[in-house]
Amino acid sequence: MNSFSSSSNNGNVGDSLERKNRLEIFFRKRILDKWSSYRQRLLSLFHQRLKSSNKIAQILSETSRKQNLYLHLVTTSIPITISVSVLNHQRDLSLFSFHVILMVAGCLFFSQALVLKDDKVLITLFVDLMRGSRLHKARMLHAALSIIGASLILLGFGFIICNKLYNGFSVFPASLHGLIGVVAILLVGYQSQIGVRKLHNLEGRTPEQRSFRYHGSLGLLLYDFCTLAMISGICKFLPFFSFGCMLSISGLLWNWFLISSFMLRESFEFDFGDDAEDVETESEETDVLNSRR
Repeated sequence: MNSFSSSSNNGNVGDSLERKNRLEIFFRKRILDKWSSYRQRLLSLFHQRLKSSNKIAQILSETSRKQNLYLHLVTTSIPITISVSVLNHQRDLSLFSFHVILMVAGCLFFSQALVLKDDKVLITLFVDLMRGSRLHKARMLHAALSIIGASLILLGFGFIICNKLYNGFSVFPASLHGLIGVVAILLVGYQSQIGVRKLHNLEGRTPEQRSFRYHGSLGLLLYDFCTLAMISGICKFLPFFSFGCMLSISGLLWNWFLISSFMLRESFEFDFGDDAEDVETESEETDVLNSRR
């Protein structure tokens, strides 16, 4: 009797894992890959349009270098601009104000975690404060920034729920901004789960032999939805033709364009510089997995 029940439980677990793997494959092949392809086409179109401008081409060339302080300055200034614009329009601190501030701060940390592996500015800045190899430091710093970003975004989500309950509104999304925000929150949870599993796997803490190489593409998808959520939120809350609204939207689009171009720089014909340092790529992570087998 016990053997029959244990075999039945094992069968249920196996079926559950098989369904989970099928859903994961469906998400990667039908959603993530297609979305990445559309983003690539859109960026290629923008780059072709902007090639006639030597100044913009020079900026993109500099942005594509390994160490680029300009990229970090832009990603830091945009959340400050959005927060100031919202607070200037609202004129007081409320539950909604904290929602905006925490959300844009979370996206700031996510953007820094996104470019961390290829851009060595932050690693060089914190290298003396951490132990272990350079690759280990990069992983830990990426994980720390991602955890802070996810925590801030979830906290900001909690503030908007409290704001809706306090004002007697429904907690279910009733606008485009709300729908995009819910998708972004779900992606934050899924990306965090994949990131933890990948980190434990690469650090040798689990016997799982998967590399989760789509973690980077999933991060870009998450950043796309975070950008869309912020743009739709700004359009919903601020007067559309106000200076703060135009400045915030322009900054977000430019920031998205720079980060996406930097992460996918090998797909575009720009001078990346000859002084680039060696970067720990996904193939190195695969070698780590193969060495453990």
